[in-house]
Amino acid sequence: MDRQAIARHVTSALERGQHVLLESEVYELLALAGLETPAWRVWPVEGELDETWLGELPGSRVVLKVLSRRILHKSDVGGVRIVEKDAAAVRLAAQEMLGGVPGAWSRYEGEHGRDGTQDPEVEGLLLVECVAFPGELGRELLLGARHSREFGSVLTVGIGGTDAEFLSARLEPGRGHAIRSSLLLDRAGIRHMLEQTLVVERLTGKARGRARVVEPEQLEELVASFARLVNLFSPLDETAPAHLEELEINPLVVATDGRLLPLDGLMRIGPRRALPRSRPVGKVSRLLHPGSVALVGVSQKMNVGRIILQNLLDADFPSDRIHILKPDTEEIAGVRCYARPADLPEKVDMLVLAVSAEQVPAELEAICAADCAESIIVIPGGIAEKAGGEAIQARIDAVLERARALPGGGPVINGSNCLGVYDRDAGVNTLFIPDYKLPRPAREGQDAPGRVALLSQSGAFMICRMSRLADLDPVYAVSYGNQMDLSLGDYMEALLGDTSVDTVACYVEGFADLDGLKTARLARALTGAGRRGILYKAGRSAEGQSASAGHTASIAGDYETCRQVLPEAGVELTETFEDFENRVRLARALGPERGPAGHAPQVAVVSNAGFECVGIADNLARASEGRLELAKLGEYTREKLQQAFVEGRLDSLVDVKNPLDLTPMATDAVWATCVEALLEDSGVDAAIVSIVPLTAAMQTLPAGPGHREDLCAATAICARLAALRAASSTPFVCAVDSGVLYDPLVRQLESAGIPVFRYADEATRYLRRHLCSR
Repeated sequence: MDRQAIARHVTSALERGQHVLLESEVYELLALAGLETPAWRVWPVEGELDETWLGELPGSRVVLKVLSRRILHKSDVGGVRIVEKDAAAVRLAAQEMLGGVPGAWSRYEGEHGRDGTQDPEVEGLLLVECVAFPGELGRELLLGARHSREFGSVLTVGIGGTDAEFLSARLEPGRGHAIRSSLLLDRAGIRHMLEQTLVVERLTGKARGRARVVEPEQLEELVASFARLVNLFSPLDETAPAHLEELEINPLVVATDGRLLPLDGLMRIGPRRALPRSRPVGKVSRLLHPGSVALVGVSQKMNVGRIILQNLLDADFPSDRIHILKPDTEEIAGVRCYARPADLPEKVDMLVLAVSAEQVPAELEAICAADCAESIIVIPGGIAEKAGGEAIQARIDAVLERARALPGGGPVINGSNCLGVYDRDAGVNTLFIPDYKLPRPAREGQDAPGRVALLSQSGAFMICRMSRLADLDPVYAVSYGNQMDLSLGDYMEALLGDTSVDTVACYVEGFADLDGLKTARLARALTGAGRRGILYKAGRSAEGQSASAGHTASIAGDYETCRQVLPEAGVELTETFEDFENRVRLARALGPERGPAGHAPQVAVVSNAGFECVGIADNLARASEGRLELAKLGEYTREKLQQAFVEGRLDSLVDVKNPLDLTPMATDAVWATCVEALLEDSGVDAAIVSIVPLTAAMQTLPAGPGHREDLCAATAICARLAALRAASSTPFVCAVDSGVLYDPLVRQLESAGIPVFRYADEATRYLRRHLCSR
């Protein structure tokens, strides 16, 4: 690859004011990058046809195309002809084509004209080798790259030709076109990208009844060369020759002689763009677990600032390390007040601004001038996300620019429009939600296996999850709001080195510029270390994008790119709020560990209902999520189960097998013995314990009139399963498929850290997702 020649090629075009490259110029660029192109010659619009050109092109026919920076889809306007390779025929076709094309304008009309002038509509004609290839459906590829504001340069491979978009929209996501970040692609990633697309499956002979027409390695090398070309224009590279807006080969065909050739090319470029403003990200650690805090906006009466102060005091944060900025006041709730930022007795780790949006710029100016805080949380909304807030945002940006010139880079800012930070271990709680509205669980004994951090662009989403998942108690919960400074990727960077967290669960409406790329890169490192990343991406539809712009000033971006790039980095992308909650629940209860590498996880199943055994077996595998397999039980396990059946007088009703159907006659004791035997089997990686609680043989109701049951008794199934959960290293989930009468049973099991689902197939589905995610 001739990097210097490529740089000269695009720099020269920009110097001429040309932001769209002609097809011939794209072919030149591809050749410089080491990609093969068809033979071609340019016939300038003011020049005569040189008949020797025809002799230099192979074959008996030639393709004639218009060359225009304004006509991006030549076939749509009659700008492509295939003619016999005869000078007279070529001249006649050229005359007819030029007579019909000049009135056609692309959707980019007027976008990239020279200063003071406009490019001519047609600059010339392109004479191209007529490449022979089968014209049947599925023989044309698209290979493209475009700039994503969130992810930088992204590659697309898939169905090509004029029907590419139509066909791809009707296929399962990822089968029509695979999308990846060019900067995160390695050879294995390229191979997987190609394997998932239907057209490559067909071309490489993996589709039924189709012969192989190209070797997979040939396609891999082509995509690798294309990615290297695209990465020369990396938006992260300050020496890149230009900004790459779009580069597309469509179609790319396998010629009958085996060559992989582009039959059209499009490239749009622009001046290199400035990188996002840098931030002293190392200070995020001060924000996550501060040793000192200052508050602005605390009232003698109850307001947002006063709730935050009370939450800090209730969490036993040292009162002598809390400082309030409030003129003409000595103290509030026993905490000393100071008139100005410059009067603070120390440079605090965290300063919380709980004031109106209009007050924020002046407060920030004073804080930065005094250099009195390492990090700032800006609570109020009504800045970037509200009409008329642009002036406030501009003043804040100016303050930040000046702060970055300070020694150490000034403070980092979380927000605006946020709830701030909850740090379980440091006693930090800036969430302006009273404790009696959002009580945190008492920490008794050992933590659950999983240690979760919540990072949410929406504060409401975060506290709703903390309320619904009452036993979650995250290590950190961060509501980061509008990302006026700190981004999701910055928090991911901080948590990557924090071993107190093994699962990072995120709610995102829109990534900051290039922060999707940063997040994906860090998620790959996180999951590569055996930890988990779980993410819900909002703003998927036009309506959702509009709502997110009004909520957190987020530009939602392209959801399809997010949906394909992040899972390749190991992120578990969730489809619904419920899906997000369930995955977080399992990560908390079972820990970050996945199933064994190299083979499907081996699962034991026990129920007291035959329909559940059948339903669970039916749901063990799903192509897009992985596969669980029923474990083959060891001889010792089988003997122990048989003994339990004899002692429980079930041996005439139940056979030893997997799934294990205990029937409604099994008691709590029999259940416990059977579950223990399954968990102890070295061939079992996980278990599903599905209880139909209506049987009279088990204690599944709270103590009360009309019966003798007590689900809280030491001999009841809840206590027995809780003991097994504490003693066993083999994970298991429960299902309780019954009505509200059995909600206390569910709550009791969950209080022991056991994940409980209300349907057996749901329990199976989420255990599969947990164990098989990669």
